[in-house]
Amino acid sequence: MRASILGLRDLSDQDLERWRALAAQAAEPNPFFEPEYALPAAELIGGRRLGVVVVRGADGWSACLPIHRPRSWHRVPLGCVATWQHRYCFLGTPLVRSDRVEAAIPAMARELMRQRWASYVGLDALADEGPVREALRLAIEHQGADELPVNQHRRAVLRRRAAGEAPLAVKGKQRRELERKRRRFEEELGAPLAMVDLADDAGAVEGFLELEASGWKGRSGTAVASLARDAEFFRAVCASFRELGRLHLLSLQADGQRVAMACNLRAADGIFCLKIAFDERWRRYSPGAQLVLDHLSWFDRDQDAAWMDSCVQPDNELVNRLWPDSRPIVTMAIPMASAGGRLAGAAITGAVRLRQRQANRG
Repeated sequence: MRASILGLRDLSDQDLERWRALAAQAAEPNPFFEPEYALPAAELIGGRRLGVVVVRGADGWSACLPIHRPRSWHRVPLGCVATWQHRYCFLGTPLVRSDRVEAAIPAMARELMRQRWASYVGLDALADEGPVREALRLAIEHQGADELPVNQHRRAVLRRRAAGEAPLAVKGKQRRELERKRRRFEEELGAPLAMVDLADDAGAVEGFLELEASGWKGRSGTAVASLARDAEFFRAVCASFRELGRLHLLSLQADGQRVAMACNLRAADGIFCLKIAFDERWRRYSPGAQLVLDHLSWFDRDQDAAWMDSCVQPDNELVNRLWPDSRPIVTMAIPMASAGGRLAGAAITGAVRLRQRQANRG
């Protein structure tokens, strides 16, 4: 197999079709690295020297990973090649054909580690389990290199229960409190709350943007609509995934009044939670928590997916408390076998230790 790095903006139509075919056959789905997501992000969010490392087989692409050349990676100001993880990219696992994992991952690792101008490889937000991660671990070991973990945590997910297992559920005290709030909420709204999928309603995307911007995210400038380019990116992604039949735009509402919304993307046997928003006028009834909780029954009853990834930060207490499962996520560096690599390894190790000491003092 041959591996090379291509400019993200230089890909041909044939390249894009090969990329889409790869995504459809990936051992582990990742919608954030599909062209319908990565290309509008490149155009509207941008980055420094964007590319994609591609492993080719005789019949198309066997693996790919969007990358860039940041000036600094996790506060380490040394030249590197790193996963391109912009602010709306929540998983860094490469797309790899399910029947090529053992051959494609070593080829990708070799290509990344042979970049003479880089002192290390930075890999962000990898799923720290599964066939791709295991193949990467073996490839790094075979190259005689080291993995330096920069961040490790577990992220809330939902997993399909097998027949005969207890259904998805929240602990009794938490469930009872939310049920009490929900009853009072519905009394004030004058109608029962229900989860409705508005994916086919193009206008609902604008409703989501407006709802998110109406709250604290809008006031702090972190809502998607706070930046015109981010809002355009969000609209483009929703339009593409709607056309593919892989968009869920969920609205928790009573008699047409929306109190909370969630934007989810489907990829193979998984669902990824991209964004949620809620109407802060109803904060006392915890509309965001009601939405997160309703995901359990929606996923369990209405969907055939095997799992759903919350894509939240590790300190999101709400989702961590309400969703019963988790998956391990790791960000790590791989220093090159060079003087620059040794310098990078020492700098990364020192940065991680400093962060740990600061966290312990906090």
